[in-house]
Amino acid sequence: MEGPRKRVTRTEAALEDGKHTSPPEGAKAFVRLRGWIAETGEALDPGEEEEVRQVMLNDDEEELPGVRMALEGVRPGQVVQLEFEPKAKLRRRKKSPPPDTPLPPKVIYEVELLDWEDPDHAKPRGVMFFEERIKAAEERKDRGNNSYKKKNWRDACTHYDIGLSYLPPEYVMQVEGDHLDQVNQVRIPLLVNLSACKMQTEDWNGVILDTTEALVTGGENSKALYRRAFARFKLGQTDEAEEDARMVLEREPKDSAALKLMRNIQQEREQILQSQKKRFAGMFAPPPDHVQEPPVEPPEVDFDDIPDVVLEEDEEIYLNDTPWYWRMLGY
Repeated sequence: MEGPRKRVTRTEAALEDGKHTSPPEGAKAFVRLRGWIAETGEALDPGEEEEVRQVMLNDDEEELPGVRMALEGVRPGQVVQLEFEPKAKLRRRKKSPPPDTPLPPKVIYEVELLDWEDPDHAKPRGVMFFEERIKAAEERKDRGNNSYKKKNWRDACTHYDIGLSYLPPEYVMQVEGDHLDQVNQVRIPLLVNLSACKMQTEDWNGVILDTTEALVTGGENSKALYRRAFARFKLGQTDEAEEDARMVLEREPKDSAALKLMRNIQQEREQILQSQKKRFAGMFAPPPDHVQEPPVEPPEVDFDDIPDVVLEEDEEIYLNDTPWYWRMLGY
């Protein structure tokens, strides 16, 4: 492919307590990266579009090729688009022409710069000690909580996402014992708090994803169950929402939010039932102008009025006990 074309597509608000200038050489950048095929729009990595990546902006520790070039001169909050055009390679062959090999598709990458750390304090995530990862994640959680108190939902979500980037699922699978407990003590609150931010922005699918991951990781959590129930209710998943709300009430029978949600679910179910009754009420009923006639009863028959059967002169009735087969032979 040829060198990518770079352009800034849009600018979002930068973090209030973050950096506001372009990252220098050697800094650690926090980015969101998504890629797709230009012709079809098919995502290249649909499972990781919302994850935050950590990229060291130097020659030795560049985890994602092309990101360093994309972030040159870019400020936090800006979104950069890279377009990779395919280029045909001509091969010289003596006996036969080159085969009709299709060109690779045009690929587009979108890079959003969220924040960055100074080169003096930046350290590649791969070489960070366990305690350093925990400390960095807790710091981002505290910054996210401060933004949440200010009702700055976007900044809070970004801080929580960055905090989770220090403890990704592939890293959690490598720790066990006390280390795993320490990871969950930080990671589960990050997921639950992140779901609270997404509830404020009405990202219901995101709420379900984050709360489900928190429940799978740490077992039953009343806050996660309630928020997942609420998000499912908003998406019309009534049965699943009722199941989650019931689990919350089993643990906390007097939870006012869960009780209110359960009442709303039951009212919604009743409204759906009534609408279905109205919709299908006229499907099997007769038309409004149709007059149903009374059933016709068969007439009564007086057997005394039936005339007797009169035989012709050449007819003969056998009243004796002679069997029919003898009568056929003339006996």
